[in-house]
Amino acid sequence: MDELSYRKIIDDMPIGYARHRIILDEENRPIDYQYIEVNRSFEEQTGLKREDIIGKKITEILPDIINSDFNWIEFYGEVALSGRAKEVEQYSKPLGRHYRVKTESPRHGEFITYITDITNEKKEVEEKLRLLMASSDIVIELDENYIYTDVLVEDERSLFATKGNIIGKRVDELLGDELGESVLNTLEKAKSSGKKESLVYKSIVEGDDRWFYAEIKGISYDKALKFVISVHDITEEKNLREDLLKSQAELEGFFEVNLDLLCIADLEGRFIKVNREWEEILGYSREEIEGSLFFDYIHPEDLEGTLKATEKLSYGSSIKGFVNRYRSKDGLYRYIEWRSNFENGYIYAAARDITDRINLETRLEAEKEFLRRMLLSIGDGVLSIGSDNRVRVINKVAKRLLGCEGSGAEGKLLGDVLELYSLEESDRIVDLNLCSPEEFGELREGLLKSKNGREYVVEYRLNNMPKTDKCAEGTIIVFRDISAQKEKQEKVEYLSYHDQLTGLYNRRFFEEELKRLDHSRNLPLSLIMIDVNGLKLTNDAFGHKAGDQLLKRISETLKRACRADDIISRVGGDEFAVILPNTYEREAKSFVGRIYMEAKKEDINHIVVSLSAGCGTKTNINENVEKALKRAEDGMYKRKLSESPAMRKKTLGKVIAKFFETDITGRKHSKDVSEIMGKFGEAMGFDAEKVEQLRMIGKVHDIGLIVLDSSTLNKSDSLSEREIEEIRRHPEVGYQILRSVTHLAPIAEYVLSHHERIDGNGYPNRLKGEKIPLESRMLTIVDAYSAMTNERVYKHKLNRQEAIDELERNMGTQFDSELTRVFIDKVLKKQRAK
Repeated sequence: MDELSYRKIIDDMPIGYARHRIILDEENRPIDYQYIEVNRSFEEQTGLKREDIIGKKITEILPDIINSDFNWIEFYGEVALSGRAKEVEQYSKPLGRHYRVKTESPRHGEFITYITDITNEKKEVEEKLRLLMASSDIVIELDENYIYTDVLVEDERSLFATKGNIIGKRVDELLGDELGESVLNTLEKAKSSGKKESLVYKSIVEGDDRWFYAEIKGISYDKALKFVISVHDITEEKNLREDLLKSQAELEGFFEVNLDLLCIADLEGRFIKVNREWEEILGYSREEIEGSLFFDYIHPEDLEGTLKATEKLSYGSSIKGFVNRYRSKDGLYRYIEWRSNFENGYIYAAARDITDRINLETRLEAEKEFLRRMLLSIGDGVLSIGSDNRVRVINKVAKRLLGCEGSGAEGKLLGDVLELYSLEESDRIVDLNLCSPEEFGELREGLLKSKNGREYVVEYRLNNMPKTDKCAEGTIIVFRDISAQKEKQEKVEYLSYHDQLTGLYNRRFFEEELKRLDHSRNLPLSLIMIDVNGLKLTNDAFGHKAGDQLLKRISETLKRACRADDIISRVGGDEFAVILPNTYEREAKSFVGRIYMEAKKEDINHIVVSLSAGCGTKTNINENVEKALKRAEDGMYKRKLSESPAMRKKTLGKVIAKFFETDITGRKHSKDVSEIMGKFGEAMGFDAEKVEQLRMIGKVHDIGLIVLDSSTLNKSDSLSEREIEEIRRHPEVGYQILRSVTHLAPIAEYVLSHHERIDGNGYPNRLKGEKIPLESRMLTIVDAYSAMTNERVYKHKLNRQEAIDELERNMGTQFDSELTRVFIDKVLKKQRAK
């Protein structure tokens, strides 16, 4: 296909198409990308014209992209550098649209995007969700794996956890075993039936008595199954229903003597006459009952008591409240309560069916026992206060928090038991008697001062307890110790504006503070940008703990060099920034000098402390403060260009010194390998410069072992799998260290591959044959020979011939055959001849 046809196909595609080139910084990290080609659909969907964007960087076209919540540059950079295709749905803040983006890399350093504008789809979904919210208290969205993907609620406090802690979790991770299993079963039912399924459940939050009704429906969206759960708070309905049942039970208590069953019987126990209610309650017809013995209906366990009651009647006594069980026609027994009198040889009785009452009393007793135990074991403190403002009920948690475990709190005035103060004004006591009706039920916070001298930050809620026939009017106070939670919250708030490692302000605070201080009263406003030279090299050579120590010491250096009210921030991995209000540029430069002087005083073992700094000053209110920041950054980078190479060379010197200082065996081995590599190079006919390079390769080939503990290197016993894995990393660590130093970067690759095998079974990259660099193949032979012919803690040395035999046995597998023959014939035998 010719170029013109290809271009036309691309341009006529209905999907937005664009090809880009990724732009990297000195550390090979993506910092920008450039447009190479776009089609018409891309122009239509984004509103960007090709003549305005081709050849330009994205940060020039859409400067605000770097402030987006989604890091587009990092996302595309990973595709362009790794070659892995990706797909994402994101909102582009600069363009104000939702897009579905598929991206792939046609060649290293470039990527192609195929975009589809899904803004309308998103709006339709949001409209549907708003409709759901209009009829629901909470709307939840799950994916096909039952993982929360979205939660819609007017007041997030009504949830059992924050949205941030819900989204991304699976249902059974959050809801506990019992409720989690019920929800999963209902989801499976909705999935298999394809219909809407429902579930009623109680809140899982301790102290939260709310009940919910959830409707679950599975829907297909974009070829994937999702679940939408509409949740309704039915607490009020349920409470009303329970109150109604309670009122009915109390009404039965008030009308306890109401007679439902009427009968006349003789002393033999034979029914003479019954009323119609017997038919309704027991199911027998009056004809079946009249003439029969009432003993025939009585439960066997109640016969003896009934006979005694009948005998008592015959002596002229009346019977009140006697209860026995009668068998109904369906074979079940009903509880009957009697009021009876004996007159003129007959028993006159009025009775009523109390089966429901007996069953309810049994359930209520069980519930009362359950509530009693729950009150004693609940994690919240509970106080019940009477209308006389005295404590009626207090649980163990409340006693512990109030510090009155040893004394009886019941009956005492509330003020003698509870000391609650305002969080804002710790000396102002909160008088709960002054709370308005509107404040009842509202969750509030306060400072609780215990009788034992301890103080707690608590959440508390007051609820009114209405007057009933069995209980006077009063108030329920529920409170919970949230001291740890409050401390954690304050820590989170602190970390949101501070760097966790150094304790300095972070980039977020720096950017917000820079905006706040960008005011005429703070002019001149100076900025200093500082970069830590060689942090990556320090991390690679000495470990991240050493890098962290370096950053901490530098933060202390900056504190000493700057004023107390200057804003010092860590704005990147190795970058710091200082805001100096009311400071002229000459003063700022003076501060830069002080920073350098303080840095020189720092003495960290084997670590070179080196900084590059630049400053910029805003003097005109109409000038954009970003320009001053840019001048500071430019000055910093200019200084860094001149200082970094020397600093890295100096650091490498310390790395090598430390390595040889801590590993004497390694020092001897490196010296031996260096000398033999030089002789090997001469035998190969290399020039003097190349021979010198080979000596350097031999000297530093094991520099990556610096990250290992000396106990591992000198261990005489068998190494563990973890220790073997650590040792096998040393070629990669050495590679990272050497490549960061300009004059040693060319040999880094040779060090990386010196444990590869000619048969492809080496490490780290399992290279095979001539894909392994020549210098690495030579080093593999020399390294092995030196290791075999020198004493090691884990094995005895071999003599020269034994080592030669071992080299020959492994020719073609571990070692390059031709190079091994050259090494034996021209280096070892020549050496022996001498």
